[in-house]
Amino acid sequence: MTASDQSQGVAAGDLQGVIRRQLTQDPQLPRPNPTVSSWQIPQNPHVGSMKSSEIPRKVDYVVIGSGVAACGVVKELLSNPSTGSKSLALFEARGLCSGATGRNGGQLTRLPPTRHTFIVDNFGLDQANKVLRLTVRGLEEMHKLAAAQGPDFQAYCRIRRLEKFFAYYDEQSWKETVEAVKLLEQEIPEERGVYKLVSKEETSSIYKLNGAFGGLRLPAGVCAPYNLVTGTFKALLDQYAGRFTIETDCPVTAISYLESEDPEYPYLVDTPRGSVRVATVIHCTNGHTGHLVPGLRGKMYPRRGTMSVQSPGHKFPNMSMKQSWSLYFTPKHDPQTQEIETGRYYAFQHHETGDLWIGGDKDSIDGFITSDDSAIDRSAEKNIRKIIPRLFNKDWIADDTAVQRVWSGIMCYTGDQLPFVGRLPSAATGRQGQGEWIAGGWNTYGMTNGLLCGNALSKLILGENISDWFPECYLINDERLQGNKFKQDAVVKDYFERIGAHEIARSLL
Repeated sequence: MTASDQSQGVAAGDLQGVIRRQLTQDPQLPRPNPTVSSWQIPQNPHVGSMKSSEIPRKVDYVVIGSGVAACGVVKELLSNPSTGSKSLALFEARGLCSGATGRNGGQLTRLPPTRHTFIVDNFGLDQANKVLRLTVRGLEEMHKLAAAQGPDFQAYCRIRRLEKFFAYYDEQSWKETVEAVKLLEQEIPEERGVYKLVSKEETSSIYKLNGAFGGLRLPAGVCAPYNLVTGTFKALLDQYAGRFTIETDCPVTAISYLESEDPEYPYLVDTPRGSVRVATVIHCTNGHTGHLVPGLRGKMYPRRGTMSVQSPGHKFPNMSMKQSWSLYFTPKHDPQTQEIETGRYYAFQHHETGDLWIGGDKDSIDGFITSDDSAIDRSAEKNIRKIIPRLFNKDWIADDTAVQRVWSGIMCYTGDQLPFVGRLPSAATGRQGQGEWIAGGWNTYGMTNGLLCGNALSKLILGENISDWFPECYLINDERLQGNKFKQDAVVKDYFERIGAHEIARSLL
């Protein structure tokens, strides 16, 4: 039975109870048989399935996970002079970069202006401005990461700068966006003129979109994220071969704190290939974090997304070096079908094939909160297969569109809609000790935040002061986790509001 089939039964039962259980359940380890992402074809032949003949028995740093945030952590720890010759081992449950980074939309884009407004309203103007500046800088760091490895590597990563088009398909979202641009430009002078408004008429006549109320043009980029991250890990492995090991298909199954046995390396990290003594443990597992950090279950939780590669047909022009798209709707819940549309689609065009790499979600309400990327929600797959003619008008779309592949990936939401970066409190890990850290909970903005937040986390681990540029609202601590936004009723209410189920959210007041 599919998730969509099940939702009809849930509608008649305790939907709120189902969602509460999903929010707080163990996300488990990544599934061993995920849907196939086109980004990961072919697998990186050098590091995609790399493993040592024998895992190290004692290391200074263990990083769990191998996406863009882990890449930022590893790069900074290995290159920072203060780490000297300290060793680092990366453990990945499946192939290298097989999680969300290797499954996403390949977008390198600024935050939508309404995201800045949201942070202003909930965390204050200073924090919102820091977040916006952090993400703009973070995107530049992604381009620099590729450029530093030479033009051949840039071509391998298919990284390029182009224009992003934000389109808004309902009047309310468009009006809120116009006001958000005014606030952002008022408060961040260097962003003035970056977001260029496009009229309703032009979204149809020039940009060939169906029914948009307006749009924004802004500088952005795209890349092949799997190639960028795995290629960077390969370069780091070559440069730091004596200090850095990669262990794929080697999940961390348990962590213990045993200071009395070895005060310098107090953590025992268990894997199917043996145990490792570790000084510092770093969690970069995003939607799967709660498996090893049980105190964060219900405060951060996995959500499944859908991605695809599709041929747009013979009428679609070559926009691959010019344009990428983010297309916004107000999130909507249909109480009759129990389907939810989360309100955002994103796409870019492959330069060589002309295919659109396009993702976004319309799911069954009870099939959304899951860490299972071995399946695709039935409602989500049906929707994504028909999405291109819905978004683009007949000037560009004929009847010869064709779906090449559809896959899923696991993202992560947090109760206050911001990431977790910093030292994990013992209340979260359930273990003594002060040597566990986290970078995760990207709330769908992993490519925008991940690399630089990973870099920042490493600096925090090394005792550096980053307060002049890093937003305090991202830092994880007991005070934040015990705040009102992370009480279970608040997290449940926030979830229903995010998916447009406002009638259910109101019932929780």
